[in-house]
Amino acid sequence: MKKRLFFFGVDSATWELIDPWIREGKLPGFAKLRESGTTAPLTSTIPPLTPVAWPTAMTGANPAQHGFYDFYKLDENKELTINLASDLPYPFFWDTLSAAGKKVGIFNIPITYPFKPVNGVMISGLMTPGVEADFIYPKTLRQEFLRKFPHFRFAPGVKVSREDRESYRLRFAENLEDARETIRIAKWLFKKADYDLFAVNFMAVDHVQHFFWEFMRDPKSEYREAILKVYQEVDAYLQEVLEEQSERYQILVFSDHGAGPLEKTLFLNRWLLKKGYLKFQNSPRVWLKRLLAELGFDPQSLIRLGAKLKLVRRVGKFNMQKRNRLMNKLVLSYADLDWQQTRAYSFGMYGGIFLTKFNKKLAAEILTKFKKDFGSEVTFAELSSKIYQTSTYPKTIPDIQFLLKKGAIVSTNIYAFAGRKLMTAPITNKSGEHRVEGILGFYPPLKLRSSLPDLTTITPTILDFFGIEAPAYCKGKSLIANSSGADLEVAEIET
Repeated sequence: MKKRLFFFGVDSATWELIDPWIREGKLPGFAKLRESGTTAPLTSTIPPLTPVAWPTAMTGANPAQHGFYDFYKLDENKELTINLASDLPYPFFWDTLSAAGKKVGIFNIPITYPFKPVNGVMISGLMTPGVEADFIYPKTLRQEFLRKFPHFRFAPGVKVSREDRESYRLRFAENLEDARETIRIAKWLFKKADYDLFAVNFMAVDHVQHFFWEFMRDPKSEYREAILKVYQEVDAYLQEVLEEQSERYQILVFSDHGAGPLEKTLFLNRWLLKKGYLKFQNSPRVWLKRLLAELGFDPQSLIRLGAKLKLVRRVGKFNMQKRNRLMNKLVLSYADLDWQQTRAYSFGMYGGIFLTKFNKKLAAEILTKFKKDFGSEVTFAELSSKIYQTSTYPKTIPDIQFLLKKGAIVSTNIYAFAGRKLMTAPITNKSGEHRVEGILGFYPPLKLRSSLPDLTTITPTILDFFGIEAPAYCKGKSLIANSSGADLEVAEIET
């Protein structure tokens, strides 16, 4: 039989939620996968963030190789610039399969805009500017897509705020519809060709977990089952795929990271400023911005004001890079730092610590002070050189990386000084955030080499499934227990 693979992505899915709901009989699709397939936890990247994790899984290269650490990077003018797929130095596994003559259908995988033409059909995912962009290949499908799915969005259009309770109703309705629309598009796309590889990903699970996690513990909340309801939409399609496609396709179920509660936001540049590692320019303009910041003119306060005016819920409709660049014009930004005197700074949604000029002694000093000052809240903290076992890596990768309380405290530094305190309630109004442990499943079951796979194993495994040798840059090894190209052995994971 011709080998075919169905890649079923559920962004941010976690066994910690799935397993209890399976026991309660609420997720029959995932129950079938757990009971009759091969499943395991899947270790994500540090940080467990979409633009780091997906490129790692889809290329087999680690962050020190592909250079993605965030949705953004700072350009030479210290302006926020979006990371795009065209910046990745390695091909995605479907590019390799296309080059080998395999027919592929790819839909809604994050960080795939702008895409390369494929042997088949391609619809890009998260970070695509919108349907006005070049989002679909071949272009001859564009008008049919827009006619059938005129309301499709690549990212939520509604931002939520505790000061605007109606925004939660609008956001949940949008997340639920997103899951349903993804299913409708996947079914439409699946009929377009006889694919060797078909890949679909659901972003709705990630998006609903970010803002509705807190309500799961509140029996009186109307949103107590908001996350479950989105999972159930995905589960129904998963069950259909497992039952109807498993004779023709090997099904691989995947999440790029897991999820858990979010408690606090850390503004690490406050700590670096206090320790003397970060310095401001000595100019009237910067002094004025610093004074205004102390009086409350900062991103945190402006976001709260926008929420009270019910403006925040509409922010998602505007270009992410443009709106963040505008904010940085108004408040203290990275462009206001004295880059001659600044020795270290933090940047990013999971902002690690960057040294302006790497010095092993300085890096060790900052790491030691960080561990001491944050104490028991530190789950993980290490030099990137040790994490990746290399002294050379792109400037987009921080020199010190960490996790606090497994991800319950997040260092958020897209704005250099978003708040006046070191830690506050989440500035984004999120109550859920990412965790390192995602999910992996195979149906029908396969015998695998490892019970603790990580993201770097995904591309080698998929290429091995098709009898293609993984490129030398791939850090992980194929999980398939037998030799490449042989008939797959059905069994449980080797432990």
